[in-house]
Amino acid sequence: EGTLRSGDVALLFTDGVTEGRRDGEFYGDDRLVGHLRDRPESAQALADAIVEDVVAFQAGVPRDDIAVVVLRVP
Repeated sequence: EGTLRSGDVALLFTDGVTEGRRDGEFYGDDRLVGHLRDRPESAQALADAIVEDVVAFQAGVPRDDIAVVVLRVP
């Protein structure tokens, strides 16, 4: 349980995001957190940026499900 305040972001994602692999290396939490630091204009822009980056990290061939939900409080 928690309360989101103005400007807060809640990010929900499947393991296909952080466990995306390339040459034995995982996409990981650090890359994902980097997107939160960028703070795109909208929740949709953040979700799109994450999905694009995860797929690109895997050379365009994801091997697992990738789902991202972003909630942003105006």
